[in-house]
Amino acid sequence: FNRVSLGVQSFDNQLLECSGRAHRRDDIFDAVRMLKEEGIDNFSIDLISGLPGLCLAGWTETLQEAVSLNPSHISCYDLQVEESTPFHKWFGSTNEVDEDTSIAPKISTRNNLGILP
Repeated sequence: FNRVSLGVQSFDNQLLECSGRAHRRDDIFDAVRMLKEEGIDNFSIDLISGLPGLCLAGWTETLQEAVSLNPSHISCYDLQVEESTPFHKWFGSTNEVDEDTSIAPKISTRNNLGILP
C-alpha cells in the first residue's frame, strides 16, 4: 500500500456516536500517532459535511483539526443518506441536499484548505 485512509467523518464525539461510528475523537489522534510512530506519513482523512447537528462553526473546527494532523490528503464528502444507516432513520429516503445549508461548508472548506472553487 502507499497510503492509509482514515474514515474520520467528524471530530465531534456526539456526532460520531449518533452516526453509528465505532470510534471517538481520541481514537483518531491515537491512530495518527501510531501511524507516525511506524513511519507512515502518507495518510488521508475522510470527512463528511452535512451531518445532522453539524453547524458551520463545527465544520470549520473539524477542518482545522484535520489540517493540524498534517495528512497528505483530506477528502470532504457531502452526507449521502443510504438505507440501513442511522441517517436513513432520521431523514427517511430523501437524499436531497439543501443548497443553502451545503454551500457554507463548501466555502469554509475552500477557505480552510486553500483549494480553488
